[in-house]
Amino acid sequence: MKKRLKRGLIVALFAATSAMVFAGCSTQMSKEEFLSQNGLTTEVTYYANGGFFDDDFEKVEKSIYYKDNSYAYEVTEEGQHKIEYTDYELLGWYYAKLDANNEPIRDEKGNMLIGEAVPFDKPITEWTTTHIVASWGALSKVKVILVLGDEGDPISANETVKIETEFGNKKEWKDCKEGDEIRDYSFVNGLMQSTSKLSLAVENNAYTFLEFYGNEACTEPVEWPLRQPEKTAETADVYIYAKYIKGNWKMLSVPIDIKDMYQSSATNDSTTRYYLKKDIDCSSLSAMATRNKFNCELKGNGFTISNLKLAKTQLGRDSKHSFFGTLGESAKITGVTFENVTMQFQSMYSVSIFLAFNELTEGAILEDVTFKTVKISVDLASMSGAQLNNNSETNWKFGGFENDADYTGGCIIEEDCELVFEKFMN
Repeated sequence: MKKRLKRGLIVALFAATSAMVFAGCSTQMSKEEFLSQNGLTTEVTYYANGGFFDDDFEKVEKSIYYKDNSYAYEVTEEGQHKIEYTDYELLGWYYAKLDANNEPIRDEKGNMLIGEAVPFDKPITEWTTTHIVASWGALSKVKVILVLGDEGDPISANETVKIETEFGNKKEWKDCKEGDEIRDYSFVNGLMQSTSKLSLAVENNAYTFLEFYGNEACTEPVEWPLRQPEKTAETADVYIYAKYIKGNWKMLSVPIDIKDMYQSSATNDSTTRYYLKKDIDCSSLSAMATRNKFNCELKGNGFTISNLKLAKTQLGRDSKHSFFGTLGESAKITGVTFENVTMQFQSMYSVSIFLAFNELTEGAILEDVTFKTVKISVDLASMSGAQLNNNSETNWKFGGFENDADYTGGCIIEEDCELVFEKFMN
């Protein structure tokens, strides 16, 4: 290590002295005299190959002279003698491929062709040539590409989204179309973890972020963390695709999301829109009280919500209870299956208990909604004379109808669903 440092200082001394010579300082020693006096007989020519030397953007070639049988100085990105290339990292030094005139050969892009790696651990006399070229690897970034999906509200062929793009430290609201790059992100220690920072704000919440995908067709969700590719001389950026759907939606992807949806508007008239992203098993949730009214939109996308537990006691006299409660005029429930649901009720008074809903307000929509394996337990106080007001044989699935067969909408109650009616107090 000390030997290499000493040689580096010799190079630095020559560089400083030669600078004075060519600047016309008092010393009249020529370059040839300086080389001869110091026994520097071997010239090594360094080619930046897209970069530059010593903070001088115009210095793309550098010659350093050495004594016979010495070891060459390996110019790096740090130190007194350094090489730089914006947005690239130095991979190493390689022999230049030379033409018949002993000049480096370049490709159609102007880059120098390289051969084998330079053996800096061997004396220069053992080298193939003293023309050496820097090889660079592009600093990889994650490029985020915008994709507009039609899974939400309908979109037009040339849909434009005003989105807050972010590149480096610069944020800017821009009108973007599908396929536009909307953000780049640097790797940290070779990795990029999943981060909410990657999803960008959309003006007026006109679109909602859905998911990151690793392919343009948006069929393969990104597997986190992303790993930085091995450095090569070619650009090695990683592209991921940020899918947004039209409309202001709340995403449902874990059990707590289902709890928030079911309980958040149990006692008010919320018109929030919910988007089910995948099957969700809710067995980890404790029992929730049934809701009074559902006036939201739930877009199920063909997925299943399973193992929900509902329970309610101290029911009001002649009150009505069910899975959704009363479906309001803005309620829209589509493409969802509820499987293995338990509903338990206890009351001192006579009540009405239904499976799907109490009432169906004009304007409410159910399409492709299925209940599978639902068990409803109704325990009523025997001494109080409490009764089930609706008919437990013909009218326990759909409220607002004299008979379940009268309902002809888009909700199916499968045969494995049952109502268990019993007295519980003496």
